[in-house]
Amino acid sequence: MKILFLIGDAFGIGGTIRTTFNLARALAARHEVEIVSMFRRRDVPHLALDPAVRLMSLVEVRENHPDFARDDPRRGRPPRVFPPGEFRRRDYDLLVERRAEAYLRGSDADVVIATRAGLIAFVARFAPDRMIRIGQEHLTRAINPPSLRLAMARHYQRLDAFVTVSAADAEDYRRHLRLRRTRLLFIPNSVPAPPLAPSDGRQELIVAAGRLVRSKRYDVLIRAFAKVVAERPRWRLRLYGAGEQSADLRALVQELGLYNSVLLMGPHQAMESEWAKGSIAAVTSDKEPFGMTLVEAMRCGTPVVSTDAPHGPAEILSDGVDGRLVPPEDVDAVAGALLELINDPAGRSRMAAAALRTGERYDPAAVADRYERLFGELAEAKGARARTGAGRMALAVAPMLGVFATLRGTAGALRRREPGARVGFARRPDERMVFGPAPQGGLLTADCAMSATDTVVLRLPAGVTGRIVCVDGAVEHAVDAAPETPLTLPDGTWLVFHDGSGHKPGGGGGREPVLAGVRDTRPLLDQPGDRVAVALPHRRKDAQLAIRVWRRARHAEVGDVQVSDGSVTVTGRLIGTDLGGAPAVVLRAREEPAVTRRVPARATGGAGFTAEIRYGPLVERRWVAHDAWDAFLATPAGEVRLARLLDDVFDKKAAYAYPATPVGAARVRPYYTDGNGFSLLVSGPVPGPSG
Repeated sequence: MKILFLIGDAFGIGGTIRTTFNLARALAARHEVEIVSMFRRRDVPHLALDPAVRLMSLVEVRENHPDFARDDPRRGRPPRVFPPGEFRRRDYDLLVERRAEAYLRGSDADVVIATRAGLIAFVARFAPDRMIRIGQEHLTRAINPPSLRLAMARHYQRLDAFVTVSAADAEDYRRHLRLRRTRLLFIPNSVPAPPLAPSDGRQELIVAAGRLVRSKRYDVLIRAFAKVVAERPRWRLRLYGAGEQSADLRALVQELGLYNSVLLMGPHQAMESEWAKGSIAAVTSDKEPFGMTLVEAMRCGTPVVSTDAPHGPAEILSDGVDGRLVPPEDVDAVAGALLELINDPAGRSRMAAAALRTGERYDPAAVADRYERLFGELAEAKGARARTGAGRMALAVAPMLGVFATLRGTAGALRRREPGARVGFARRPDERMVFGPAPQGGLLTADCAMSATDTVVLRLPAGVTGRIVCVDGAVEHAVDAAPETPLTLPDGTWLVFHDGSGHKPGGGGGREPVLAGVRDTRPLLDQPGDRVAVALPHRRKDAQLAIRVWRRARHAEVGDVQVSDGSVTVTGRLIGTDLGGAPAVVLRAREEPAVTRRVPARATGGAGFTAEIRYGPLVERRWVAHDAWDAFLATPAGEVRLARLLDDVFDKKAAYAYPATPVGAARVRPYYTDGNGFSLLVSGPVPGPSG
């Protein structure tokens, strides 16, 4: 059978997108599956999508893109069906609505599943009666404003089924909503087994992930962690995600002096490897419709400390068995639960094993089976209504009662299109084209893992032949795709390609980019400390897999950075050469005329050093509004650039965010460059001739 998912934006990072992609992949093993994104804001999705699933898009939102319908008279006009009160109402206009209507009326899908309230309204109004029409609620009834609940009541009546992701929310709808024939039930979201070994629980690391919005209450987590690190200073917290509270959370980290302990990691499209690095996962939401992050962490063998927020966490996590449940918005309770797990490694290990068992309940295959049973039951009910004359259907549904694989005898026009083709509808002469399928289906995604700190093993999809080519400028380094062989590369940035053979129908040549999948970089957390040989796989902005390699004979690794009034104290260690009798930090201005400042350093034992850099001398020399100073360590063998290379964080400039200090009219801020070098930035108005 053919199954069609409607989603608002398939090109972002969020729980609804992840669970839709997971379910689509599981169903695609036995059915034809298509996802239609209302909006297209990228060429390639952030999240990996199974090539068997076709991803289409209706409206291009990038104003500089040739497909942007700037002059369409429907752009900016309010929609007529998309309900007021829907959280994304501002994103929808009559153009989106008309294209959604045309697509649904022209689709040959047997089942259509809408993934948010506004799209449920589209399905209720525009999907042909012959389709099995299902609405999913990924939020909760309580979260939706009263105006939306009222508007949606009539749309739910036109569905064949309405599915919530928690049992508590389904019961809430039953108490407040009377549905005549629409089936109301609960089916949880799905999370696949990760393609890597579970967490070993050794790292002193807490991991949290999600959109940086107020309901996630990461401010509670950060304040709780301040209490944790006061007792356990070696522990760290990593927070993955992006959102409207990013700047506020960064300011809170700096205000509490936690910038060495709390890293804001930004969005990460393949969190499995990051959950597996952690010994504890943390969820501090004040409301959680399901709890995707809980299940994702559990599937990686990471026990969870979660707030007992309505509705999902308590249905997933058993307090004291596979994690801890604490009251929402209670900083002391969150801190206490984290410290309980930190201080009891044996108990934490038992919880980790239990978390793995709990996570298996949410495997996509099991969730897909529940949906397939629902499809069959709804088809039988639809057929019964048709036979008794209760329903008015454009097409007979009797074929749905047999084996799903034999539903369609002849593929429709939408199935015959070639990759990259556009499909138009004849409903209106001015109806715009539909974009798709997205390039994700035609590009190869590779996972990779570290076999040591400087070697990478690339893992390609089954059946892919040819070679992987890593390119840095004009230099190429070719390796066989199979068998898995540790890849050792010279210093530099390397992009990963394949030659196309064995992947696309008919083979074919030509170099094509490989997209970044799961990147297991856990060995980088255990650096030997006596050498610099690091290979760090990462995902570029265009989603391509890249590998940054650092090899240094001499290196000055930056450790903690402490900012105070008028100065910054930098600690570190020197690798590959002697520190000498009188070490010093040399600051060199980037702007002409070149100026240097020499700051005495102090040896701290072995190869360790520390230096206090006072801001006054840097502020005195101000020729430009933004004056950057690069830091070097003076040694008997010459100067060595201060940098941070020996960890698994690629974008240190964003993750390690140090506070800026006012010095007169200027501000001074330590930071890392794009190449991870340690520098200082002096900014502010340039003094006049008399200053």
